Amino acid sequence: MYKIQPVIEHLEKVYGFKVSPCSIPRSRFQYFKRSIYLFIFSKVSKKLFYFLRDKVSPIKFLDERPNKELWFHKRNSEGKVSFEVEIYPIPVESCIYITDYKNIFKPSDENYKVKLYLGGEGEIMTFLLNDIRGIENIDAHFSDVPELKEILRDYKLKKLLK
Repeated sequence: MYKIQPVIEHLEKVYGFKVSPCSIPRSRFQYFKRSIYLFIFSKVSKKLFYFLRDKVSPIKFLDERPNKELWFHKRNSEGKVSFEVEIYPIPVESCIYITDYKNIFKPSDENYKVKLYLGGEGEIMTFLLNDIRGIENIDAHFSDVPELKEILRDYKLKKLLK
């Protein structure tokens, strides 16, 4: 459980982001098994691939990423990824009082850097986050992106009208 669990829930509930599972195989054997399965998928038979993957021996992945980073994605109506968010921890030693244009960032026990990526264009925003004012930081920075600002506005209106 993360200290920024409220931020994670806010991203899922308000903005509609989904947590991207870690797709790093657990061991070298799992890497090898994945390469064999991909070969079967592309050259032999898709049905055999699904049978092996689902019934015989599924590939085992790590529970969390090695650097403790979190990835989220949001799909548009066509099913393509429109936004991706990367949240990764930064050490306290490297955090001094940093001023970004939204507020003064004060280091806490857990500090994070957030990167927002637009579908096919790459990184569009980077900002710092901590567990104290996490949700306000997310909302303040995401409101600079028109699509996310609209989602936040609709959520707040629905909340008021309940």
